[in-house]
Amino acid sequence: MAESGLITQKHKILSKEEMLQLLKEPNCYGFKIYSDNILEALAILDLLSEDEVLLTYLGTYYEPIDQPIYFFKDKTSKIILSVKIYGNYGNWDVPSSVEKAIFYIDKMDFVIVDLENNPVLAGETTGTANVGNSQWQREGRKIGAAINNFPFLYQTYYTGTDRSQPQGPVVREPTSLQVLNHLIYSIRYQIPSFAIYYPHPDFDRRIGKDRSQTEGRKLMTTYICSLLLHHVNSRKYLETKKTLEKNILTHMLDYITETISKAGKKIIRLDNDFPVISKRDLFFEKRKEFIEYIVERINGGHIDNRFDFLSWDIKKFPKWGKYYYKFPLIKNLALYDIPIFSYLAKSKIGIILDAKRLTEVLRKRYPKDKDKISISLDIQKPTLIIPTRVFKGEKKVVAGDPESGEITAFSELFSKDLSGDKSMNVLIYGHVEPPSDFSIKETLTKADTPVGSKLFRTIKHYADCLIIGEQVITWK
Repeated sequence: MAESGLITQKHKILSKEEMLQLLKEPNCYGFKIYSDNILEALAILDLLSEDEVLLTYLGTYYEPIDQPIYFFKDKTSKIILSVKIYGNYGNWDVPSSVEKAIFYIDKMDFVIVDLENNPVLAGETTGTANVGNSQWQREGRKIGAAINNFPFLYQTYYTGTDRSQPQGPVVREPTSLQVLNHLIYSIRYQIPSFAIYYPHPDFDRRIGKDRSQTEGRKLMTTYICSLLLHHVNSRKYLETKKTLEKNILTHMLDYITETISKAGKKIIRLDNDFPVISKRDLFFEKRKEFIEYIVERINGGHIDNRFDFLSWDIKKFPKWGKYYYKFPLIKNLALYDIPIFSYLAKSKIGIILDAKRLTEVLRKRYPKDKDKISISLDIQKPTLIIPTRVFKGEKKVVAGDPESGEITAFSELFSKDLSGDKSMNVLIYGHVEPPSDFSIKETLTKADTPVGSKLFRTIKHYADCLIIGEQVITWK
């Protein structure tokens, strides 16, 4: 990213007279950018000032210093864009369109709206890769954008250090599921949701990768410019926007279909991370057709079942590994010999095909809540089980991420079909006993407020049934 928060020589400082003259131009269109802090907004607009394709940077008006206005001009016409920074979300009475997005689950780094507060773009920029415990940290932000009609860009790195390993920091790469979930959001919610990867020369080199030729930064910059211009004149800039979307999707699929080394052998990343993928040919032989379909879908097209890579054959999934069988509920299911599957044996989620049998066992285990269980779980659908801590540490405080992000990611991946219709029950199991003063009623009441827990906001969005210790909570 460009240096943020500094007025450097490359920035032209506009006088008040120059600023007012630009705003008076009949072809000047205004935007507002809200952010987690002012540096996030400055970083994005500094990035746009580097664009070499669509926009020319005209200058910045810095009065007051914490609310600068950046001005750009379209290279091929007389359109002028002004973007005013509105620093920290908490310092402003943010418009409802922004409020809905940032409080759906979690706040994204920045949100751009037009002067009528219509969605234009939301996004995240990070100096690290989504690996280890940060794997799903931003998933709630992505879905909050998609649900509320904001195109979403997530800028991350190809490699980063996983500091959660007992042997110390290890260089790792994001899993293919990151891309798969972005594809799902784009198709299901009919809105662009993209991951854009930047090279990290030091870490890339350590694992034998040379990514110096990737153009993630250019893709990020030019696509943001295209969204601003498309918002002003959708007819003129539609094809430019579509072309860039195809390039970004190619960039994403290139990552998950590349060959990696695993235990001394060569394997495709997607096959290693998600071997149960349906319609695998969409990512290889039919890739071009698949990409064109996604682009048409996010620009108004219909769902096409030929591209439904979520049509699972769960009977071919491997059996779930033994790690979670140490927890009381899962151990109890094993006693009744209920098969549990997963996409990887060591994954964090399980899938039970026989929901009727599952319901019978749960009713026996929690007899005082047997009616709740019967109502909450549809016995005609498989059940996705997501074990999670809910509470962490000696003081048993409510967890945030990765728990919230994992629930979001896996629920979106497995519990809905490509159109968004419910295809699985979601059973969330909190395997850590709650603190003695914990009130589930109070926690759920606060969940949808700014002071509420994003974990319980997430649970309310996705869980059909929540079991914490010996408590059964349902919404029906």
